[in-house]
Amino acid sequence: MKKVIAIFAIALSLRLIGLNQSLWLDEAVTAVVVRDLSWTQIMTNFAPQDFHPTSYYLLMKLWTTFFGLSEISLRMPSILFSLGVGWLLYRLKGLWPAAFFLFNPLVIYYSQEARMYLMVTFLLTLAFYSLERKNAWLYCLAIILAFQTFYGAIFFIVGLMFYLLVIKNWRFLMLTFGSTLITVGMAMPLLWQQWHNSQEITALVVNWKNVLGTASLKNLLLIPLKFSIGRISFEPKAAYYLIAGLWTTMVWSRLKWRDPKAILLMTPLLLALVFSFVSPLLSYFRFLYLLPVLAILLNQGLKNNYLKIFILIGFIGFSLVYLLFPQFHREDWQSLARDLPEKTLVYGIVSSLEGINYYRPELLIKDLRFSALMAKQLLVVPYTAEIYGFDYQKRLIDLGYHQKRQQTYRQLVLETWVR
Repeated sequence: MKKVIAIFAIALSLRLIGLNQSLWLDEAVTAVVVRDLSWTQIMTNFAPQDFHPTSYYLLMKLWTTFFGLSEISLRMPSILFSLGVGWLLYRLKGLWPAAFFLFNPLVIYYSQEARMYLMVTFLLTLAFYSLERKNAWLYCLAIILAFQTFYGAIFFIVGLMFYLLVIKNWRFLMLTFGSTLITVGMAMPLLWQQWHNSQEITALVVNWKNVLGTASLKNLLLIPLKFSIGRISFEPKAAYYLIAGLWTTMVWSRLKWRDPKAILLMTPLLLALVFSFVSPLLSYFRFLYLLPVLAILLNQGLKNNYLKIFILIGFIGFSLVYLLFPQFHREDWQSLARDLPEKTLVYGIVSSLEGINYYRPELLIKDLRFSALMAKQLLVVPYTAEIYGFDYQKRLIDLGYHQKRQQTYRQLVLETWVR
């Protein structure tokens, strides 16, 4: 038990490093939604324009009511869910799979993000745990809640169906079908609205498909790579791909592929690849829920404890690179917002500047695409302008402006234009 306590204590400690770093755009959206909207407004006003179910936002609304809206508070549920996954893996398969998951660099990165990906990972792991423990009611509840948290859970749920078919567990196969019908039926009215709106956005926003993750070889290969080394990247790229490629090959070659549970790892990826030809979503972070399966298969494939220790040290090493070097942290809206003058107007793509809204809610933000520009000086944050296919520089130059100053922050730019 001392080893278990030590592993979880270290895992928690690592997750607390830099937890107060700046929120990035999607996290700021979460924060602003739960800060500014009522429970009803989240479900009726916000949800139809979003791409996710409401469960996570409602949970965060409840959480922030008691614990506030600081960066640490907003991210703490993800930390707790990740530790919960580790505990389920420990109870199910022992300490090694739990450690492989808890110290996986991608898990540590997203444990520090105020989004729904660790919540759905916990729920799907709970479903698998309930299956192994033959707890039908908990299994059905976990399946239903998982889809109500993240629609992408459907790929894992279908993978469960194939897995149950292979192991000939007919009872739980029927339970999976029934639970899926219930949860999809519950979500369908909202899902239909969101699907329609997403198609409109995809048509209007020039490069939106690239953000979502098109069905490409690059996006497909990034999944095992990021599952193995996390979100870090460095120059020169040749060295990065060499190191990352060798490490990824070693990790994935050690998985026990002959185990039927490998179906749970590969089926969701294959289904998502096919689906992405219709509607892009092949981004690696959407499949965090596969990492518990990877941890189990890795443990089963490694027979040598020294090799297990080596891989665990590698995971911790990559995690520390992210945690200790700020250049790998998220967009620095915190510093940018702090440097903005009092009572100023900020121009940009309004929906992409929620980071400013979170840190400086008193400031007025205007859309650079549609606003009448009359002032002699403009503060411009051109974040996502390229994604929207908006040539903001051409518009400003055509109106007689020229760039006077550019201030750079991590992954962000603040420009001053004058005429």
